[in-house]
Amino acid sequence: MTRTAILDAALQCFYQLGYNSTTTEKIAAEAGVSRGAMLHHFPSRMALIAAAVKHLNEKRLSAYEQEETEIQDQARYTRIEEGIESYWRQLDSWLFVVFLELQVAARTDPELHEIMVPAVAEFDSASREATRKLFPDLALSEQFDLAVSVSLYLLEGLAVNKITRESIPLRDMVMDYLKGQLRTMFRDVHQVVDRESASSGVVRRP
Repeated sequence: MTRTAILDAALQCFYQLGYNSTTTEKIAAEAGVSRGAMLHHFPSRMALIAAAVKHLNEKRLSAYEQEETEIQDQARYTRIEEGIESYWRQLDSWLFVVFLELQVAARTDPELHEIMVPAVAEFDSASREATRKLFPDLALSEQFDLAVSVSLYLLEGLAVNKITRESIPLRDMVMDYLKGQLRTMFRDVHQVVDRESASSGVVRRP
């Protein structure tokens, strides 16, 4: 679809050129469409930007759900370490770089800021709900919300600093620390309540 091609092109331009260097003309060229065709779908630059931000959120959430679902397939109890590795891969990607680009640009661009604030809130809400469904046994823990927040801010911090402070040994050390902390935080439910019973609402404990 032309609309999807334009939104994909917008994300590619944000990644390759940066937000402030991206113009509607460059997006149209990247998408291989005329400017008239683009205006048919998006009558203004900010309408295109708003749709692109929503498209980015959808792509990030879809990738997260798909990979985590595959990793947890057939698992009796949530695979914590593998789940964290998967989450890191989602952040160590060009899509997260685009998100960072927009976050920083929004600081000094009021129109973008007006788009980003509700979009980020919507993404965070959808992501947290998806996380509860992906890890139903862990979601029963009293520490669940804190554990999710710790994982989010710690791994996003690693991803941000990777741009100018790449250190694989340090990253691995932090990842190991996080995995250990999560095992401790979830000890009230991990390998105590299985995923199937947690999903069904009929909790069975060994």
